Amino acid sequence: MRTELEMLDWSDVREAVQKVNPRLVNIIDNLKLSPQHKLIKATYAFGDLIVKEGHLCLPIQESKLYTQLNYSPIPLSLLLNKSSEVFVQNHDSALPLNRLQPGNFFGTFEAVNFMMHKPAASIWHVSAGARSIFMLPKISDLSGIKRLRAHYPIAHNLHLRSLSDHWSLFRQITQKPLFDFDWKSEVLFFPKVWLMNKSPAWYPFYNLMWEAMWNQAQYAMTDFNFRNEWQSCLTIIDQKRLKPSPYIMDTVKHLLHIIRGVAPFFSPTANSEISVPLSELQRAFTDIYRLEHYQPTIMSPALFNIDEPSTGYYSLAFPALISGAHPVKSASFMPDLKMIKLIMDYLSENSPALSPLAQTLLGYFHSAKDKFQDVLLSTEIPNRDSDFIQEHDKFPDRRFCAASPFWRGCIQIRSKV
Repeated sequence: MRTELEMLDWSDVREAVQKVNPRLVNIIDNLKLSPQHKLIKATYAFGDLIVKEGHLCLPIQESKLYTQLNYSPIPLSLLLNKSSEVFVQNHDSALPLNRLQPGNFFGTFEAVNFMMHKPAASIWHVSAGARSIFMLPKISDLSGIKRLRAHYPIAHNLHLRSLSDHWSLFRQITQKPLFDFDWKSEVLFFPKVWLMNKSPAWYPFYNLMWEAMWNQAQYAMTDFNFRNEWQSCLTIIDQKRLKPSPYIMDTVKHLLHIIRGVAPFFSPTANSEISVPLSELQRAFTDIYRLEHYQPTIMSPALFNIDEPSTGYYSLAFPALISGAHPVKSASFMPDLKMIKLIMDYLSENSPALSPLAQTLLGYFHSAKDKFQDVLLSTEIPNRDSDFIQEHDKFPDRRFCAASPFWRGCIQIRSKV
C-alpha cells in the first residue's frame, strides 16, 4: 500500500519529476543540495482537497512534517502524475479558475510572498483531479441510483438537481474499498529550506518558480490589458444600437477570456485518466446504473490554445462566470444565445487579423431547433468535433447525448489550426 505522506531525498523522486518536468530536473541536478534539502510527497485520492480556501490540506493532518511546510498557507508544490483543478466555491457550485497538469507548480504566489516577507491570502481550492465535471446524459434515475448504492457508499441524501451535482456522485462512487481503480494523485512539496538560499547558483530554480507564477497571473494581467479592447466592444454595441443585458455582457467578456486561454471551457475527457478515473466511472454507469442508449461522456475543464488543435464549449445552462451579473434562469436560453452570437460576430468582423478572436472559430448550438437557423442543432456537434469520435469508438453501440441540458445555449470555441 502506498504511503500517504513521506519525506524523501531528491534522488528518490528525480525519476518521477523527469517524466513531467525535465527542465526542473536539469536545474536541481546543478544545485549543491545539502542533507537538509528534503522533499515531502503526499498522495491524494480522487476528489480530495489539496488546498482548501487557500490553506494546505495534508492527507495526514497531524503529521510532524507539516511544520516544515507551514512557512506559507500554500507551500511551493509540484504535481507529479495527475492533473488538478483550481476553483472557487459558489454556494453549491464549483467555478473553475485553472487546470493544472502534471509537472506544473502551484503555491508560487505564496512562496514568493514568503521570500519577500509579504503576507499571503487566497480563497481558492485545489482538488486532486478535476472538480467541475459532469456527465452529458441524465443520471438521476432513481432505479439506477439504487443499483449504484448497492455497490458503492452513496449517501441517501444525495440530490442530483443539476449538472453541478454530478461530481458529488462521482466522488462517492470512487471511494474505497469497493471502487476497483487505484487512482492516486502524487504531489511534491518543497520545505522552507528550498526557498532560503541566496546563492546565485539557485537563481535558475527561483526563476523557474517566478516564471510559473507569471504564467498563472495572466488572468489578472489579461483583465487589465483587456480594458482598451473592451471599450472597443462597447463602442460597437452602441453603434449597432444593441441592448444586451448585463449578464450577456459579462458572458461575452468571459468568452473573450476563454479565447485568450486564461479561463477554462469544457471538453470531453476522452480516454485520459489524468484528471478523473474515467474508465471505471464509465463502467459504473454502463454496467451498474444501466445507462440507456447514450455514451457516458464526462466533460471536464480545459484551457483553449489557438496554437494547436483545440475545441471546447461554454454553456449558458452551466454558467461559470467568476464575477459579474448573476444569470437569470431560462427555459430556453435561445434569445440570449442569439444576442451573444450577434455581438461576437460584430467583434470578429472588427478584430485585427492577428488577434486571438480572429484566429478562433465560434459555433452556436442548442438542443431545440432554431427556425431562423442562426443556431445549429446540438445533434451536429459530433460531426464538427473529432473529440467525440473517440467516445463513439469506445461505445459503438451508444449514441451521442444531444439532449443534454448542457447543450441548451452552447458556444463552441475552436482553433483554426
